[in-house]
Amino acid sequence: MKNSFKINNILGFTLCLYVFSIPLFSYREGYNAVTNILALISFIVFIFKIMINKGKIKYTIFFSVYFIFIVWGLFTYLYAINKAIVLAQTITLFLNYLISLALFNYIKRSKEIEQILISYIIGCFISILYVFLKSDIFSDQRIGS
Repeated sequence: MKNSFKINNILGFTLCLYVFSIPLFSYREGYNAVTNILALISFIVFIFKIMINKGKIKYTIFFSVYFIFIVWGLFTYLYAINKAIVLAQTITLFLNYLISLALFNYIKRSKEIEQILISYIIGCFISILYVFLKSDIFSDQRIGS
């Protein structure tokens, strides 16, 4: 039980880091790789949690439909004009699937939801401060994509 408690804390920390990074790195081209790496690290910790808990995982019909949508997205790669964009968006969609599954299995009480939301709000606040401090808000130049 003690190992499960520690791995749950580590999973919570990595998920909070991922959620914190969404507003910071998602709007700048090229930096979304940081968010994707944090998503992958969170999923690896989630896999360790599954192995410690002997394969116990919560799964609903939502995740089945979501996975079918990802497979359909991969199928569209065959006839896409810009295959690189389809592949990048499908990878991001798959990482979102994995994170959703990890979050669904991590959250058991309202405390975990509060931690995730506070991480997101702090990330948004830092992102807003960055935009206001580093840009001329009266110019025609747009920050982000």
